[in-house]
Formats: sequence, structure tokens, C-alpha cells
Amino acid sequence: SPPPSPPPSPPPNPCLKLIRPGASFVNCRFLVKANFSKADLRNAMFDMTDLRNAVFDGAVLTGASFRSARMRGATLHGALLERARFEYTDLTETSFRGARLREASFLGVSLMRTDFTSALLVEAEFKDATGAQPIFRAATMTSTAFLDCSLVSSVFARASLDSLTVRGSDLSESDFSNAWTLKGADLSRARFTNAQAAAHNSAASQLFRRRLRFGTTARFAIHSREFAWRPV
Repeated sequence: SPPPSPPPSPPPNPCLKLIRPGASFVNCRFLVKANFSKADLRNAMFDMTDLRNAVFDGAVLTGASFRSARMRGATLHGALLERARFEYTDLTETSFRGARLREASFLGVSLMRTDFTSALLVEAEFKDATGAQPIFRAATMTSTAFLDCSLVSSVFARASLDSLTVRGSDLSESDFSNAWTLKGADLSRARFTNAQAAAHNSAASQLFRRRLRFGTTARFAIHSREFAWRPV
């Protein structure tokens, strides 16, 4: 007998007809695997929506709101997200590779294995964020702030960290190898237990040593092939 016919494809999500600047998707909360690639969604509202595995690659999302959205596994590669707002958003395994997130805000978000590789995070703010193993490799993070966050085992390798603020936050076990610079950084009340800094990375290494020398309230145990500094 012939094999059974495959099930019919589901009908297209009617909510995708709302795509336009300023669109509100608050009444279209099930957007799993929706494709918003290259869409113009500036100032759009995705509050309380289910965006797991959705695709926003190359989309314009300036000023968009993702309050309490579920975005596990979503991709936003190369998306424009200046001043976007993520409040209590699940960003587990979400990928922002190459995204532009200038002045974006992340309040109470989950950053479990979230990928910001090569993202532009100038003046972005992370407050009360939690998670482990987020990736900021080669990201531009000038004047980025981490306030009261717990983000252990983060990866900042080759990131640009001028004027970085890490206040009241735990970045223990994090990797700062080959980070470009930490000039003007504020690391008050931060924890970097067992953080890694490559031996040849003089900028990061010298800053950590200088902070310890002048009695910073940060707690360090920075290790590399040549250095092992601990507060005294």
C-alpha cells in the first residue's frame, strides 16, 4: 500500500500581516518560529509574546519592546536594536550576533548561553540580569553597564571594554582573555573570582592589578599563565 500522505502545512500566521513600524503584537502572543527577517518593526511591541525560535535576522527593531517575552532560541543576527527594551525577557540561547544594541536596556532578563558575539552594545545597560555562560566575544561594549547582575562564566574574550561599569555584580569564572582595554572601567563591589585574563593581555592585566593596589571593593582572583593576584 502507498505510504500515508504527509500532514498539510499549517496555515500562515495571520499575525504576520501586522508587520509594520509601530505594530503591536500583544494580541498575537503565539509567534513561535515566526520569520521577521529584514522587517521594519521599529517601535513595535512584542510584550508577553511567545517568540521561541523566531527569526529577526537583519530586522529593524529600533525602540522595540520585548517585556516578559519568551525568546529562547530566537535569532537576531545583524538586527538594529538601538534603544530596544528587554524587561524580564527569557533570552536563553538567544543569538544577537552582530546586532546593534546601542542604548538597549536589559532588566531582569535571563542570559543563559545568550550570544552577543561581535554585537555593538555601546551604552547598553544590564540590570538584575541572571544566567551563566553568556557570550560577549569581540563585542564593542564602550560604556556598557552591568548593575547587580549574576552572570558567571561569561566570555568577554577580544571584547572592547572602555568605560565598562560592573557594579554589585558577580562575573566569577569569566574569560577576559585578549579583551582590548578596560580604560576608565568602574568595577566597584564586583566579584571576579577565578576570572581568566591571558598573560599577554597587558591592558586587562594591568587594570586588575591596579584596582587591587588601590584598594578597590571588587573581589578578584585573576589567573593566567603569568599572574595570580588576590586581594590582601
